Amino acid sequence: MKILFSIIFLFATFSAHAQSNTIARIKETGVIKIGVRTNADPFSYYENGQGHGYMVELCNNIVEEIQKEIGKKISTHYIPVTPSNRFELIETNKVDMECGTTTVNRERRTKVDFSYNTFITSTNFITLSTNKDKVKSPKDFYDFLHTSGQKMAIMKGTSHEDMIKKSMSGRTLNVLQVHSIEEGLTKVFNGEAFAFIQDKVLIEKGISNLNLDKTKISFFQEPVSIEPYSIMVKKGDTEMLNFVNNYLRQSYYSGQARKILNKWLQPKQISSNYLTVDNFKTP
Repeated sequence: MKILFSIIFLFATFSAHAQSNTIARIKETGVIKIGVRTNADPFSYYENGQGHGYMVELCNNIVEEIQKEIGKKISTHYIPVTPSNRFELIETNKVDMECGTTTVNRERRTKVDFSYNTFITSTNFITLSTNKDKVKSPKDFYDFLHTSGQKMAIMKGTSHEDMIKKSMSGRTLNVLQVHSIEEGLTKVFNGEAFAFIQDKVLIEKGISNLNLDKTKISFFQEPVSIEPYSIMVKKGDTEMLNFVNNYLRQSYYSGQARKILNKWLQPKQISSNYLTVDNFKTP
């Protein structure tokens, strides 16, 4: 009986490993599925059935490395993902690599695996310039949201949603759910929301996309948190994660990754920061 249970356990372990082995599945099907955000330009965006952006170009280069290893041409399918469904798509094998603007945190590491960081930004509040003098500290800011009933624009499914709720510490928060960065900025600009919380680099790009008057809106206070982006793969798929990290490490040391980053950021007048540059030196 002990031998029988041991055989069953080993078979179950082997089956679980086989199911999570993305490289084996790619070799068998000749297809790799890359998750791409719909509107996170210049990092990741979906247009005319194709993925584009800094993160996507890194992933395309990883695909080339996988092709060399398995000795087979791979067809890349780009799958649009949202903040709400990206983890489920990875967990159910509908996406092999998520190449978007996903922040690494402890809770998410229990669901999926993350590569070396690919970009580091901060989370910030943005509000109308006329609102900046209404509160003087982060505590005052949360107290003001609680007592005034003013709305906070938040994108559903992002790490910011949990962050702001924890910061409120039981105080009432009037949430205005938005579906894009541009929508969040528009709500603030029109006075429908007191503030919007999002990654600073994406806010800057959204302001540029909407051609907003920068004098009328301002970043509020210091950054709320530091946000490291990474490529996301299925939990426990060590072989796939190694492919991703090996390419990133080589591209960081050779300077290729920084060239790719500048190619996508500089035309948008977005500069890479010291945290990102240091990350390339010591991933």
